[in-house]
Amino acid sequence: MLLKQHYAVLLLCTSLYANLLCAQKEAAFLIGVHPTVNCQEEIPLVPPVSASTAAQDLRFQDQYFPIGCNHSGFQGYFAWDRWSYSTAKYGDAGVDVTGAPNSVLVEGANRASMILPPHSGAAYELAIPAEGFVQLDWGYVGGSSFSNSASFQILVNGSPVDMLREERDGGRYFSAVLDAGDLLRFEAQSGAHGFEIRLGNFEFYSNAIGVIAREWQGHQAYFTQLISIEKPDFSQIIFPPHYDGFHAPVIDHPDFASPEVAGYPVIDKDGLLDTTYDQLALKGESCSYQSSWEDELLYENGLCIIFRKWTVRDLCGQNISEATQLLRVRGGCPTEGLYLPPAQQADSPPLPNEGAEPCIVMPGNRFTL
Repeated sequence: MLLKQHYAVLLLCTSLYANLLCAQKEAAFLIGVHPTVNCQEEIPLVPPVSASTAAQDLRFQDQYFPIGCNHSGFQGYFAWDRWSYSTAKYGDAGVDVTGAPNSVLVEGANRASMILPPHSGAAYELAIPAEGFVQLDWGYVGGSSFSNSASFQILVNGSPVDMLREERDGGRYFSAVLDAGDLLRFEAQSGAHGFEIRLGNFEFYSNAIGVIAREWQGHQAYFTQLISIEKPDFSQIIFPPHYDGFHAPVIDHPDFASPEVAGYPVIDKDGLLDTTYDQLALKGESCSYQSSWEDELLYENGLCIIFRKWTVRDLCGQNISEATQLLRVRGGCPTEGLYLPPAQQADSPPLPNEGAEPCIVMPGNRFTL
């Protein structure tokens, strides 16, 4: 489990250059970490601590957001209503921080516009949920970007990484690697004329398949802990053994030939088959992996021979791993499977149970988990 330390303050004060005034208030600090866990592991309980001497009675509430390794659009964790925001108007009375989110016009899941009236500013900020990369397109709309003193910046942890300038009124931003808890912010400010910044094609790439946003609350202090959940490494997949009389005993009855008995592929964290506490059976879809199987049947020398073809797909990375498990079964063949052509059959299939009807499987009948 990986831990990274971050800080949170009750009042998050976002500044737009030097023009936005921000009222500073005393606030209690909480210091916490953002754990990264494997989907096989239990979710850790790692409370934040107070940076002050005041005792904190902490409680928390969890909310889970799927990420799926490649998240698209301003939705889910990245929905606009989850961004911290501040807006401002400039006039004779100074700065009015309204706190109204109506400076963003959402146009579908993957397109939005920051709309700035004359003499105004707006900023939107969100913590990155897990280690990964951000990509998005942005563009300026509204005439000359310098005749009206328009400004727009993309910032990470308060440092500009892309901005509107004379030779650049739009483009595609692709971040360096970001850590869980890093702050991504969009800032815009208008002069005598209003303008619009269009944002679209937002993507977040990560090894995380989901994140738990754990909201810790104390006395006048809070901390949002981000617990990113990652899928196991594809190389940790181990397929079930052969039951052929050599690697493992011959199966005594067709009822024992199912994967529930003969085994599913597993994710083995330590790579040791003798330790099963760290193994996760891949039954259908689990931990962003999907397993399926098909049986081909052959009766030979009094035994049913099953060639079980396993396929495991990585739903994030599009990797595929395949293997064939060999099963030798006494007492007949299971009732699901595809018989090999008669030319490959040494004998006729026997009765699965004495006194029962013969095991009949129509060609082309397949069973997939």
